[in-house]
Amino acid sequence: MAVFDGDRSPFSELADEPRGAGPAHTWIEGWIERHVADGTLTPGDRLPAEEDLARLFAVSRMTLRQALGALEDKMLIVRRRGRFGGTFIREPRIEHDLNQLPSFTQQMHRAVVRPGGVVVSAELVSAAAVPAVVRIGLALSPRARAYRIVKVRLANDEPVGLEDTWLPASIFRGLLSHDLTGSLYSLMGRTYAAGPAVAH
Repeated sequence: MAVFDGDRSPFSELADEPRGAGPAHTWIEGWIERHVADGTLTPGDRLPAEEDLARLFAVSRMTLRQALGALEDKMLIVRRRGRFGGTFIREPRIEHDLNQLPSFTQQMHRAVVRPGGVVVSAELVSAAAVPAVVRIGLALSPRARAYRIVKVRLANDEPVGLEDTWLPASIFRGLLSHDLTGSLYSLMGRTYAAGPAVAH
C-alpha cells in the first residue's frame, strides 16, 4: 500500500499530461482508471486529500468530487471518514458470469486479478465414499471410483473461495499426476478433451 502526498509519481507528472477537450471530471476519472489498470495505483493505496487532488488536477473541489463520485459508483475507489479516513483504491470487484461456464482463472483475468490456488487435498476414492447427490450426478456405478480435489482459490494472493471438485476416474485417468493448482477446467479440456458443458 502506498500513500501519495502529491509530490510523488504518478501525480507529480500531472502538469505535463494533455487534458483533451472533454469535461475535466471525465478526464480525471479516466486518468485514475488508467493508472489502476496499469498497476501504478494498486488496491489499498491512499490518494492525496481532496484539497491536494484538486490542486494537482487544477480543478475546483466540486469538479473533483464529481469525478470521485463516478469512480466510487464504478467501485474503483472507496472514501472513508474518520481519523484514518481518506480516498483509497478499492479491491477489484469480482463478478461471476452465470450465463457461461468460465473457469475461476478466466474470471480473475477478466477482473484484472491474479488468480491462484492451494490444493488442500486430492484423492481417489471409491463410489461408496462419494455423496449420493454427487454419485448420481456423475452416474457412477457401484464399483467406480472418483477423484475429489479440494482447493482454496486465491485472488491477488488473498483467499476468496473453497472449491470442492468431484470427477469420475474413468474419464480423467491419471489426474493426480498433473499440477492441480491452476485451472481444472483448462486441464480437463486440454489434456482430456472433456471440459464442462452444462451447469445447474
